[in-house]
Amino acid sequence: MTATDAGGRARRSVAARTGEGVLDDTVPMRVVGHLAYRPGPTGWRHSIRTRIMGAILLVSMLTSTLLGASLSEQAARQSRENLRQQAVTKLETVADSYRLDGRVRLGATTDPQAPPQELVTGMEVGERRSYYDGETMWATERLGRDVMLSVEVDGSGLREQDARRFRTLVLGFLGAALGSLALSWWMGNALSRRLRRAATAATAMAEGDPSARTHQGGQDEVAALTRAVDSMATTLQRRLETERAFTADVAHELRTPVTGLVSAAELLPDGRATTLVRNQIGRLRRLVEDLLEVSRLESGSEVAQLEEHELGDLVDRTVRFLAVSAPCDRVELRGDSPARVLVDPRRFERIMANLLVNVQRHGGGECVVTVVRRAVVVDDDGPGYPPEIVDRGPQRFHGTGEHKGTGLGLTIITKQAETMGATVEFSSSRSGGARTVLRLQEAL
Repeated sequence: MTATDAGGRARRSVAARTGEGVLDDTVPMRVVGHLAYRPGPTGWRHSIRTRIMGAILLVSMLTSTLLGASLSEQAARQSRENLRQQAVTKLETVADSYRLDGRVRLGATTDPQAPPQELVTGMEVGERRSYYDGETMWATERLGRDVMLSVEVDGSGLREQDARRFRTLVLGFLGAALGSLALSWWMGNALSRRLRRAATAATAMAEGDPSARTHQGGQDEVAALTRAVDSMATTLQRRLETERAFTADVAHELRTPVTGLVSAAELLPDGRATTLVRNQIGRLRRLVEDLLEVSRLESGSEVAQLEEHELGDLVDRTVRFLAVSAPCDRVELRGDSPARVLVDPRRFERIMANLLVNVQRHGGGECVVTVVRRAVVVDDDGPGYPPEIVDRGPQRFHGTGEHKGTGLGLTIITKQAETMGATVEFSSSRSGGARTVLRLQEAL
């Protein structure tokens, strides 16, 4: 590719770079063009949807656990009571039979060592006790000083009931967890989706799309918020339309008298005062032309005539042509692997001209233009873009830097890029200067 200096002389670049440092993803960039809302880096842990899900899940788990444990405990006590009644009934039958004929029946025993010692310790004559040791229900009655009658009932059925209740409790717990999780997901997602729509509309408005709306109904607080956002968008759109119409009208009204001033200035005799007048009239004419161009671009009536070009050759030809007017002290071209792109040459020339003029005014007059595949990167040696341009993009009539201007140059760049279906990124280069990346559509 070709490198040109301010005098218009052309020379070949000694070396071609591979794009080192051109597209540094670690540097935050502002994409102006095809805009879309992307959530901030809050993460799922800070999402209101996650918090709603967590709250509902926690409450349902606590409720199901406490209720299940309470019901299970009541059922266990009732089962043990039924088993105790069986043992007591069996003991009564065995005791009555023993009193009649002195015989022990139904598997009963008079051995005082057979039942658990916790059951028989300290028993008095005529006293009856029952005890469950976790496997067997015991019932014992002291019939006399030396006679202690004991019966036992197997507690395997009780253990099986406890196991079934535990399984039922676990299944109920899991069912409640899944149900509450699904319900909380639905509720949280519905609320979060409505809030995200409002955030999307608000972000789109902040990016310069006043036609964005939430289009949501309802009577709750979120609906009130979205209606407020829509109302704000409508008001903002009206104000912007009024401002644009006023700007276009002013530019059209000024065009005729400015043309007359240019013609009249050409008739003045040469001199220092005449040169000063002509320069100021020239600045006024360029301002009016920029205003008219911005008005046309913002009206949406502009249609790009896209053609297929090899990006490296296109940049080379464009910079050669612009070097005739010497917009910068030095322009160096570098490139690697240029692609074929869809571009409107006239609009591309306008973008490059404004970029080089911006370098001349604010970037120290020296820049490096690099082609990487379908992107054109312009780096200068100036102080870099102000944070407001990196964060929000250029705004017309909001000039920044040491030599504040109208802010129309960068605005024209973004609008012309949008018309071609391209995007523009504003950031800082590794050397600290301003970096502008123009990404074009790659030809199929």
